[in-house]
Parts: sequence; C-alpha cells; structure tokens
Amino acid sequence: MRKHALLLTNTFLFLAFAPPLHAADADPIALIDKTWVLVASALVFMMQIGFLFLEGGLVRSKNSINVAQKNLVDLVVSVALFGIIGYMFMFGADLFGFIGMDGNLMLFSGDSEAALSFLIFQAMFCGTAATIVSGAVAERLTFSAYLVLVAVIAALVYPIFGHWAWGKLLFPGNTAWLADLGFIDFAGSTVVHSIGAWSGLAAVVIMGPRIGRFLEDGTVARIASHNTVLASAGTLILFIGWFGFNGGSALTMDAPVGHIILNTLAAGVFGGLSGTFLSRMKEGIWRPEGLINGVLGGLVAVTAGCMVLTTQGALLVGLVGGMVAVSGVWLLLKLKIDDPVGAIPVHGFAGVFGTIALALLAPEQNLAAGSRFAQIGVQMLGAGAAFVWAFGGVWIVLKLLSSVMPLRVTAEQELAGLNTAEHGETLGTGRLQELLMELAVGDADLSARLEVDRGDEAGELADLFNRLMARLEQDNIRRRFLDDQNRDADTVRRNADARRQESEQEIIAKIAEVIAAVQDKRLNNRVDLGAQMGTLKSIGDGVNGLLDTLSGLIRSIGSSVDDLSGAAEQQATGSRQLAVSANQQHQQMASLRQSLGGFQADSNSISTATQGATTAVGEAVAASRSSQDAAAVAVDAVNRMEVTAAEALKIIDHINEIAFQTNILAINAAIEASSAGKAGQSFGVIATEVRGLASQVGSLADEAGKLLNSSMETVQESVKAISKASTTLDGVSERAERGMRSVAEIAETAKRQSAQCNDLMDAIDRIGKSIDETAVMAEKTHSVANGLAETTDGLRREVAGYDIEPQEPASLTRKSA
Repeated sequence: MRKHALLLTNTFLFLAFAPPLHAADADPIALIDKTWVLVASALVFMMQIGFLFLEGGLVRSKNSINVAQKNLVDLVVSVALFGIIGYMFMFGADLFGFIGMDGNLMLFSGDSEAALSFLIFQAMFCGTAATIVSGAVAERLTFSAYLVLVAVIAALVYPIFGHWAWGKLLFPGNTAWLADLGFIDFAGSTVVHSIGAWSGLAAVVIMGPRIGRFLEDGTVARIASHNTVLASAGTLILFIGWFGFNGGSALTMDAPVGHIILNTLAAGVFGGLSGTFLSRMKEGIWRPEGLINGVLGGLVAVTAGCMVLTTQGALLVGLVGGMVAVSGVWLLLKLKIDDPVGAIPVHGFAGVFGTIALALLAPEQNLAAGSRFAQIGVQMLGAGAAFVWAFGGVWIVLKLLSSVMPLRVTAEQELAGLNTAEHGETLGTGRLQELLMELAVGDADLSARLEVDRGDEAGELADLFNRLMARLEQDNIRRRFLDDQNRDADTVRRNADARRQESEQEIIAKIAEVIAAVQDKRLNNRVDLGAQMGTLKSIGDGVNGLLDTLSGLIRSIGSSVDDLSGAAEQQATGSRQLAVSANQQHQQMASLRQSLGGFQADSNSISTATQGATTAVGEAVAASRSSQDAAAVAVDAVNRMEVTAAEALKIIDHINEIAFQTNILAINAAIEASSAGKAGQSFGVIATEVRGLASQVGSLADEAGKLLNSSMETVQESVKAISKASTTLDGVSERAERGMRSVAEIAETAKRQSAQCNDLMDAIDRIGKSIDETAVMAEKTHSVANGLAETTDGLRREVAGYDIEPQEPASLTRKSA
C-alpha cells in the first residue's frame, strides 16, 4: 500500500513540476533532475512561511503584522530584482574578478529548461537571505527603509558575494575567486545565511536596541515573545524546507541526495538537543527559544558541509552549532546588541562555525583545497570576506540612507507598535493594550470605546472592556455628583448653623429686653405714690388726662401680650408636630436601612454564588453542567435583589412624601410667624431652616433613588451576564476558561453592587442625621416657644396688676395680689 502511495505521489510531483517533453529534453535522467530541482524550489519557497511564522511569533503582538508584511515584501522585492539583474551578477561571466556580467541572464532569462529551473531555485535562495534581515531589525526599522535595504541585498550584496563562491555553478568554465581557491559552501551557510545575518547586524548596530531592552543599571529586560507556538510551527516548516534547501543544492539526483538529507536531519535534531539542554543549564527553565535556536543553529551549521561530511561529522557539527547559536544570543546581550529573534547568532555565528568546521571534520579526500590546513585557511577567508562585504556594504548604504529618510520609527510609534504606526492595523488586543496602559497610568479617556467584531476572542475582550469603561465612566460621574452634593450640603449646613446661632442670640436678646422691661415696670410700680400726693393734688386735672392715656396704653399692651401668648402657643404646638414628624422619618429611615441591608445581603449572596460558579467552571472540561446550578442560584439571588430594590424605591418615595409634608408644615409655621409681627421673626427663621432641612431630606432621598435605579440596572446586566455564562457552559467545555472570566466578572459586579449598597446606606445615614438635626431643632423651637409662653404669661399678670382709671390722684393705688 505504501509503495502505491509513494508511486502516486511521485507521479503527481512529476506531472506538476516537470516541463513539457521536447526532443532535446527526452533524457529521463535530465527530466528527473529538473523535477527534483523544481520540487526542492517549492520546499525552499515554503521556508518563507516558516520564517514568517518564526519571526512573527517571536516578536510582540503589536509588531507581528509588520514582521509578517516584511517577510512577504522581501520575497516579492528580492525575487523581482534577482530575476532582473541579480541572477546575471551572480552567474554571468566574471568581470574583473568581482561581478558577473551577461545580458542573456537578465530579465528572468535562460537558454534551456534546466537553466530556468536553476534560476527558480536560486531566486528562492535570494529570498531566504533577504528574509533573515527582517527578524534582526524587527520592531524598529521603518517599512520604507526596509524596502530599500532588501533591494540592495537582493540586487548587489547577495549576488556579488554569491558570484565569488558559486559563480562556476551555471557555467563551470567561469571564474570565481573564492571557488577557485577551493572554498566549500555546498548549500549556503555563508553565501545565504551569513550574508543575511551580517546585513542585519549592520542595521541593528546603527539603529540601536529597542526601548526598554537594556535598563540604566545595566540589566537586560526580558521582552517576551507573544506566540511561541507559532514560532515552533515555523521552526518545523523550516526543518522540512531545509531538505529541499540542502538536497536541492545537488542539482541532480545522481548526487548522494539521501546522504545530504540524512546529514541535515541529524544536524537539526542534535542541534535542538544541545540548544535546549544548554538553555536549561543556563536559565534554569526550558525556554522555548533554546530549542528553536538550537534546531536552526544545527541546520545552518551543517548547510555548508552536508555534502562532504560523514553522518557522524554532520551530527557533531549540528550538536556544536546548536550551542553556538544559543550562546551567541547571550553574547549579543552582553554587547548590548538587540536581536529580537536571534537571527544574527543563528545564521551568522552558527554559519561561520559550520563553514570552518567542515575543514576539520570532513574526510580529507573531500576537501577541495588539497589539505586540511589549506582548507581551514580558505574557509576562514571566505567567512571573513562575507562579513566585510555584507556588514561594510550595508553599513555604508544605511548611513547614506539615513541622511535622506529616517531609518527608525519614532519612540511614540515604537511604543504603540508598528502594526498601527506602519499599517494602521491591530492584532486582536493591540488597541486594548494601548487603552489599558492609559488606564493604568491614569491618563485614560473614560469615554473611549473599542470596536467590537463579533465572533472571536478579541471581539469578546473588546465588549468586556467597553462595559468596564462604561462602568468606570458612570462611577466617575456619580463620584463627581456626590462630591458636588457633599460640598453643597456642607455649605448649607454651615450656613444653617450660622443662621441658627444668630437666631438664638436674637431670641436671647429679645427675651432679655422683655425681662428688663418687666423689671422696670415692677420698679415703677413700687414707687411710693404717697410721698407725691401733695404734688399730685396740685395738678389733679392734668394727671387725670395722663391717666386716661396710660390706661389706654396698658390695655393695648395687654391685648398685644394676649396675641403674643397665642402665637407662642401655636409655635409650641407646631414645633411639637415637627418633632413628631422628624421621629417618624427617623423610624422610616431605619426601616429603609434594614431593607437595604437585605439588598446588600442579596448582593453578597450573588458574590458567593458566582464564586461557586467560578470553581465549577474550572472543572467544566469534565462536567460543565454542574456550573449551571451555581449560575441558577446566582440568577435567583439577583432576582431577589431586584425585588428588594423595588421595595426600597417605594420607601424612598414615601420619604419624599414626608419631606414634602414637612416642607408644607414649615411654610405654615413661617406664615404664622409672619402674622405675629416682630415677635415672630425668630420663628420665621427657624421655619426657614426647617424647610431647608426638608428640601435636603428630599434631595438625599432622590440621590438614594438614583443609586437604587443604577443598582437595579446593574442587577439586570448581571442577570444577562449570568444567563450568558450558563448558556456558554452548556456543552462547550473547550471554552470553559472564557466562561470562568464571565462568571468572575459577575462576582465583581456583585461586589460593586454591594459597594453601591454601602453608598446607599451612607446616604441614608446622612438623611437620618439631617432628620435628627431637624428633631433637635424642633425640640429647641419647642423649648423657646414654651419659654416665650411663660414670659407672655408673666407679662399678662403684670399688666393685669394695674388698674388705672381717671379719678382723684389719691385713688391711684396698686391692687393687692
């Protein structure tokens, strides 16, 4: 069965990639060779996907779109320029020992099907060299500058050095100075990987590290990858593509392709083992980057010698290459060089090691320089030439480019992320992360909202964030309102205290005046009239007229005293009624507070129920149905809380009615005080205070009603959230974690409802305090009114003690008590 499947697969690949049969290409071996080269080209092309996944996963999410776009655009630009002129520079006839030149190789041209297959394969290599740079310069380099950099690499840097090492591949009689010296780089450890790495190093050194990578105290801040799962998948794709990368470089099936691929496999595997264990020994944990860089370092190192090494030699090269790559990451950090994905140590350091190591480990008969010592010299020369050419050339180009356009994005753009700054895009939580950062530092606009795209986790997070911001905005408005109310209440209270003190002082002064007047009357009443009888007889007629006037005045005073006594009695009665009303309000406030206590208990019940639901959700993968019971309990508790809130609103309405009646009573008291004239002015002030307190009671009751309405709205939202959580948990165990977050949000909502209950109780306490102050004021008013009544009774008795009638002066006498 396997043989049939393999036969069908080979037939499909042959039909898919083989060129049409012409007379000149009728040789079956030639057809197989071309087919293998095209298949290998497809595998190398697939490595672009691997690099995209690898680099996109190793950077932060806010830059992943930018890295993906750079990986795509470098393929487009590099293949285009390589096909137009780069292919000619690399494989054309040698010019001055520096560059190839052949017009027949321009514009994607070739003189045979084999040449065209070779062009396709080499174009994929050029794309690989260019895409290595995108990882090294990630999160800093502008997209525009990257386009120019890739163009320079694809058109000049890569093909010119490629001509020095591989210029004889298409035309064996051509001249290539490194190849003529015996330089061995079978599949490109130096030509492809080191050229890409050293180009990236020049850009990294010029731009400097990312913001926050190296702290002022010299420590290195770890910037975590956003998706190492994606990076690991990219590594596996690269591993597969490497079979075509190395195996296809044989360009024919007559070569030992199996041996080449086996060496590639062994080096990648043992590079992964050495890299991951070395990382574990150094850092104490199994870092994903250790395994990833170890695999890639082993593959890069063996690429140069996979044809000439024995399998045991390839295994050793891969083993050490993995350690070189991982150690190179730490070396760059010590040098304060920031490479986000480890491209420079993996492709540069491991590439140099593999290029030189083959001279030490390959059988001597496989060495082109004639001896092992000579081969080591040639390999070192080639590796050094690659560094000088790529690093130096790119350094000069970028320095010149920096005088024309910025190379690095601004600090604000870097902090916001290149996804947004360069492409106007976000990846799931990009905008959410930005707003959360603003919220954390206290600079957030609470009216800001995220667009909600339904159907994925990012949309649900945006919806939850919008609800959080709405709640924060409401709380902020409520807090400002309460602050304003508290300030207004404090002002009113201070004014009331001042007016009350002034009124009390005026009342005391008036009472003192009355007492002084009474005492004066008493003294005048005790004058010894007998001693003046002689004088009075001499002016009898005049005194009789005066007595007539005095008698009328006393009767008028007696009438005023009677009126004042009646007003005092009315004030005493009104103040007693006000005190009784205040006591009733106090009892109703106590009842309301008790009801709200039940309201808060229901909120706590919801919190407890949702906590139970959270625990149940954690076990939802095994038994998600058990969580619905906890959600049902929470719904029932929320429904009870809604009923309790409705009852509390009825009590608040009753408070408003009492405040209205108190206000009417205060108005009546003010009218009665006004009718009493000056003697009732102090009671008018007290009546005004009572009316103000009644208005304050009404305002606080309205505030409590608003808070209860807000709580009822929150309750309704809680019911919806609980129902949604219950539905989500029903039969969808793989989404248990999201359900857990929803239930946790409900618990938080219940806590906030409990806090709102506390605010309501505080408001009720303030209302109760105002009512108590009203009752105290009423008691004071009643006491003053009683004192005034006693004073008017004394005045009445004093006035009644005189009997002044017009008669003989000697008859003016004081009546006996």
